[in-house]
Amino acid sequence: MTRSPYVTDFIKTWVENTPDVKTDFIYQNIDQHEDCDVDTYMGVLMDPIDYPETRRQELPSRRQREQTSNLYIRQFASEIAQRDPNTQSKRKTEKQAQTTPVTIETEADPINEEPLNSFQVQVPCHLRPATESDVEAIAAIYNHEIAEGYKVMDTRPIKQDDFYNIYSQCMTENMPFIVAVAGWHGTTEKSHQEIIGFSLITAVGLGIAGSYDNLSRIGGKLFVIVKPGYRRKGIGTALIDILITNCTGWYISKGGYQFVNSTHSWISAEFGNSPRKWWYLEMEAMIRSGESEEATRKGEEFQWIYNFLEDKFDLRLKHYDEKCFYEPRQMNWLDKLTFRRTCRTVGQ
Repeated sequence: MTRSPYVTDFIKTWVENTPDVKTDFIYQNIDQHEDCDVDTYMGVLMDPIDYPETRRQELPSRRQREQTSNLYIRQFASEIAQRDPNTQSKRKTEKQAQTTPVTIETEADPINEEPLNSFQVQVPCHLRPATESDVEAIAAIYNHEIAEGYKVMDTRPIKQDDFYNIYSQCMTENMPFIVAVAGWHGTTEKSHQEIIGFSLITAVGLGIAGSYDNLSRIGGKLFVIVKPGYRRKGIGTALIDILITNCTGWYISKGGYQFVNSTHSWISAEFGNSPRKWWYLEMEAMIRSGESEEATRKGEEFQWIYNFLEDKFDLRLKHYDEKCFYEPRQMNWLDKLTFRRTCRTVGQ
């Protein structure tokens, strides 16, 4: 390979102008020459330079990173609560409520006091994992919605035995099932507890023979329904909140409700504690169709459900199915909205 004349001239000039230096450490008469640095331009030894000691840092394991992340979130939430001037007052109120009989508020008897937390339930109630003894009341709430509403897919009443099967599958497959009970915990006898709402998570899809052991098991479908007379009082918010908290690793709970658990330890208020390790949660909502999709989107019903799920829970609208169902009793077409929230990322 022939050198460029520019390169040849540069090398010649550099050699001619480079001073005649000696790198022999004996000539320089320097002790401990092995500790010296080298002047790369002049080619001579320099005085030793002190460098700070360095230590190899061990990288944390994936489990350590998850534990640290969850601990930070809990500490952060605790610090926020401690800084809230209403926290002490709220705790005092809850403690008094546990020993003082309360009257359940209804739509005809509205609450006048401002809630301490904007997400606080507006009627005395508490949440807990569902039990078999709750199935009859759960079936009644669901079947009432079939008969009077349009928020569920079924058009015929569901048998109580079918809800026993749903409950059994949820417990077997580690899928949370929560109920809302009227009254603060400890203020009513077990035999007089009224179920006023419920929420659960099932698999997004089943195998062809109904198996839960399939590729869709990492996706959960969130379902929530509140008894008429108790709606728009924060109970639905609380039911969704406890499920997302249990199934998501970086979600800060809204709080504002009592959660009591003495039956199923894996259903908890801990961040991402669900043993199924969900990848995402979906939630479907039915709304009345307008003249067009554009008109429906501008309507009050769409705006309310859209803002409620996106702003409060980061459930993003993924699918809009226009006029996909027909409700014969009120002769209305229904649109189906599908919202989705990511629970964890790759590597978690």
